[in-house]
Amino acid sequence: MTLQETTTPQTSPLQNECITIIARSPGQALKEFHRRGLGKQGYAICGRVVPHKFEVINDDGASKELFNGEHFYSATFFRRQEQPR
Repeated sequence: MTLQETTTPQTSPLQNECITIIARSPGQALKEFHRRGLGKQGYAICGRVVPHKFEVINDDGASKELFNGEHFYSATFFRRQEQPR
């Protein structure tokens, strides 16, 4: 199953956008948020900045560790935009 098959078409005039920044420390992730001016673009953090171990599932269903299994911090930022009708 691919990502495209699992997503639901947007039927609302509002569109949600997320950006996830992956960094070696929480401070680096938040510094990047400010450096890119994401707050001024309407983004807000949508959860805690905690260490994660990242894996990806291949089309055949096998998982593969990313970043050699190292833990990185991820910070996800969310923006909701109204779309033209």
